[in-house]
Amino acid sequence: YGKAAPAPTYEDLLKTAHDDALFEYYFTSQLTAINAATGAKTPIGRAAIFNRTTPSPDGQHVLVTKIKKPYSHLIPMNGFAQDVEVWTRVGEVEKKIADLPSHEGTPLTGVEPGPRSVQWRADQPATVLWVEALDGGDLKNKVPFRDRILSLAAPFTGQPTEVAKTEWRFGSIAYTDKGVGVLNENDRVSRHTRTWLLEPGAAPRMAWDRKEDAAYDNPGSPVARRDNGRGGGGGRGGAVGSTLIQNGDYIYLAGEGASPEGDRPFLDRLNVKTLK
Repeated sequence: YGKAAPAPTYEDLLKTAHDDALFEYYFTSQLTAINAATGAKTPIGRAAIFNRTTPSPDGQHVLVTKIKKPYSHLIPMNGFAQDVEVWTRVGEVEKKIADLPSHEGTPLTGVEPGPRSVQWRADQPATVLWVEALDGGDLKNKVPFRDRILSLAAPFTGQPTEVAKTEWRFGSIAYTDKGVGVLNENDRVSRHTRTWLLEPGAAPRMAWDRKEDAAYDNPGSPVARRDNGRGGGGGRGGAVGSTLIQNGDYIYLAGEGASPEGDRPFLDRLNVKTLK
């Protein structure tokens, strides 16, 4: 494209127009709903190269990430240009969340501008969350906040609402089944990670600030439900599609329990009000 684009080198990339045609042929698929009782199949929307498809918690919408041309010959598929859309159950586009260009030219320590980490908020019927860089995606730019998290609820016609801003680079966000958000951010320079608790109508409260590689100080990962029928894995780490378990004022933390005496796996309880 006639611009400098520093990037690491990769093996097994697309190299020719014939490679592009083979890629499109083998990777194109059709999203389909299957009636579990009768086995009947109903196509959802048009065939495409899907990077990811996730149903909303209420089952009425689908969050779709599609790969589109031009296909890069410099970076792998996860950096290709993409469209991120919300579809109805029959495949009609309800909302276009993002039109993302190729990641070519993204700084080696940076992120792409525009929406990223798009996901459903697991504790609500149909609310989309995503992250946008406030520094152009480049750590060299000095700004008070690196990222902001936005949300948009069905029917996806209003303006997005800002959930929070992070001083460091966004890491992850997950919600308990009572609506408490657990937000992680990371600082590449100091190798620190911070965890915040978000509650409606209240300022974010910091739960931890620790070195990423300090295994002895790792408080563990919030435990998520495995059986809430909302898609996605459960267990430790709050996988996308799973709510974190909250029992009264408590959430649960599980970890390997690294110590001078070896690993001592643990299950802890954290009070979200007192942080004890």
